[in-house]
Amino acid sequence: MIYIENVDANTFKMHGENTDIPAETYPKDYEARSTRLSLDDEPLITVAHTQLGTRIVVLKSFDEIEIDSVAFETAQEAVVAFNTMMKTTPA
Repeated sequence: MIYIENVDANTFKMHGENTDIPAETYPKDYEARSTRLSLDDEPLITVAHTQLGTRIVVLKSFDEIEIDSVAFETAQEAVVAFNTMMKTTPA
């Protein structure tokens, strides 16, 4: 499972369970995208820096992502939630 949490207007925290993602805080200069390589493939979620192209993570199994304590049923919902979070501050 990969956990993503809104920290403040400028940063978010991402950490992984049983992954190589360290518990770190990142600037909100990242964007999630969902793509399919073919109609038979699972959706692929990429979280990458929009200008530098630096990737934090690529997820083939979108049900392993949790954003602000919410798990998502589809890759597209997870992508929308992540990109919305990049524009907001925590409640």
